[in-house]
Amino acid sequence: MVVRPAMVVRPGRVILWPMATRGRVIVLNGTSSAGKSTLMRALQARLGGAWLGVGIDTVVYALPGAYLRPPLWAEVFRYVPEQPGSPTPFRIETGELGQRLVDGLHRTVASLADAGLAVIVDHVLLEPGWLPDLAGRLAGHEVLFIGVHCPLEVVVERERERLA
Repeated sequence: MVVRPAMVVRPGRVILWPMATRGRVIVLNGTSSAGKSTLMRALQARLGGAWLGVGIDTVVYALPGAYLRPPLWAEVFRYVPEQPGSPTPFRIETGELGQRLVDGLHRTVASLADAGLAVIVDHVLLEPGWLPDLAGRLAGHEVLFIGVHCPLEVVVERERERLA
């Protein structure tokens, strides 16, 4: 696998990455509401070619609606209160179904790349083992990992708007 260092994409900058016969993969990793989906669509528009956009939301929102709300949502992700004095109010734990969804997502991305397709992955690499798992499955492909960061106050406002 060829891993390129993370790059900073600035507005107005055109990125040219010619298509290859062996699939290429761009992994966008960041918290919810950091701007990964917007960046994915911008990259698809700028890179040219048939770049597929898939991600954690692709598999999660393919579930029946009952799994997207309590009590079944806990099989995907659980919000566990932190101990008093913790800097965060809760932590996110991945449920057994969530683990299987991420495993399936990683296998899907690898299969698409193996078929010679270019893929942009919108991901939240929440668990420590997810990055090495995905990187291992993409061995032999040209892969670019990009961390997508956003100020906390912007994330909070975007999440508030999503819920409205």
